[in-house]
Amino acid sequence: MESFLCVWQDDLEEKWLRNMSLSGWHLVGISSLIKYHFVKGDPENYNYKLDFVYVSDTEDYIDIFENAGWEYIDKMFIWRYFRKHAKASETEEIYTDNQSKIDRNKSIIKMLYGALLINIVPSSVFIFNYLFKHDGIQNVTILNVLASIVLGYAIYKIKNKMKY
Repeated sequence: MESFLCVWQDDLEEKWLRNMSLSGWHLVGISSLIKYHFVKGDPENYNYKLDFVYVSDTEDYIDIFENAGWEYIDKMFIWRYFRKHAKASETEEIYTDNQSKIDRNKSIIKMLYGALLINIVPSSVFIFNYLFKHDGIQNVTILNVLASIVLGYAIYKIKNKMKY
């Protein structure tokens, strides 16, 4: 399986899911954090798209996509998975204008900034204790610092993606 477990690599996940369908493996659900469920069938040319959304799966939200021809598959955390048969003459997008793409990426960045803040505050306290009180550095400090680096990198990558 390819490495696309990062929030800024949704396009790689979409390509991987499409290639799975072209090989006859079709996504039917997702469980746990990253356990995909496929069924074997005839090869199909599906475009898969992921949507990042804070709202619950209201009928109105899903109806918008289904009315545009997208089939709702499942959700994982705050990502919603959709697919649609690909047409040879076009690349299907769930967002048809740049502003919608920018707004989606701004929502992702906002969530990442919140997670970054949650990691930076305890890290700062632990580092302060280490520097000034000479307490030993704790494993949780190292994890918080690493998580902060990854979150900062994710923000950087998504901001670079927003240059439409």
